Amino acid sequence: MKPLFLQNILSTMKNTFLSPRFIFILGAIVLAAATRFLMIPNFTAVAAIALFGGAMLTSRTMAIIIPLVAVWLSDLVLNNTVYAQAGQAFVWLYDGFYWQYIPTALTAILGMLMLRKVNMGSLVSSSLVSTALFFLVSNFGVWASTTLYAKTAGGLMTCFAAGLPYAGYTLLGTLFFGVILFGSFALAERKTPALVKV
Repeated sequence: MKPLFLQNILSTMKNTFLSPRFIFILGAIVLAAATRFLMIPNFTAVAAIALFGGAMLTSRTMAIIIPLVAVWLSDLVLNNTVYAQAGQAFVWLYDGFYWQYIPTALTAILGMLMLRKVNMGSLVSSSLVSTALFFLVSNFGVWASTTLYAKTAGGLMTCFAAGLPYAGYTLLGTLFFGVILFGSFALAERKTPALVKV
C-alpha cells in the first residue's frame, strides 16, 4: 500500500494533469503554437498562448512552462526545416532565444495578473502590455547582441524605431489569437461542465 502523502500527490496529479480542463487548455496551446507555420511576420499566437496559459492554468509553474515549451517545440521545427541551411547542425536553441522567451514568460505572469476576469477590456489591455513587453525586450536584445546598431543611446533608439512597424502586427496577432483562444474556451465551458474550474 502506498503511503498517504504519495497517494495525495498522485491524486492531485491525476486531477490536475488528466482533467478535461487541463487537456483542453494544453491542446488549445499546442494548436495555437502550430499557427506559427503560417509564416506571417510578427502576426503570431505566441503572446496569446502565454496570456491564455497564465490566465487559465491553475498551476502557476505550468502556466509559465507550458507556453514556453509550446514556443520551443515550434521553434525546433521552424529552425530545423524552414530556416535550416545546408550543412547546418541540428538547432536545439537559436542564438539569442532568451530575448523571445523572457517576454513570453513575463506575458504568462501578466495573464495571471491581468486576466483574473476575462473580458474584452482585460484582453485588449493585456495584449497592449504584452506587445510593449515583447517590443522592448526583443528589440533591446537585437541592439545588445548584434552589430547592426551602435552601442549608444542613439543606436538603441534607432533599433526601436526600426522595430516599431512590426509592433502593430504583434498586437493584431495577439488580439486575433487571444479572441480565438479565450472565446473558444468560454464556449466549450458553457457546453462542457467538466471544463469549468472548481
